[in-house]
Amino acid sequence: MASGGLTGFKENEKVIEDLYFTKEDQRMLGKLLNKVKHQSDATDKHGAEGQKTAELSALAAIVSKYKISTEDMQKLVAWKHSQY
Repeated sequence: MASGGLTGFKENEKVIEDLYFTKEDQRMLGKLLNKVKHQSDATDKHGAEGQKTAELSALAAIVSKYKISTEDMQKLVAWKHSQY
């Protein structure tokens, strides 16, 4: 009966460890994605401008009723890229 409790405890530790490494992997892959995006934007300036325009247009369609300034929309897009 006591060994069942230890098994449950070890399984719990394993779940916590897996969760930690999953979050670390997510964080590292996010940093790698940002690095690749910045390199791609520097290499393909025309494509980067097209993507930026498309993102701002899509955002404007969503938030147009709130009368957000263009500067704030650009900050929102920059925030989006820093988070995802």
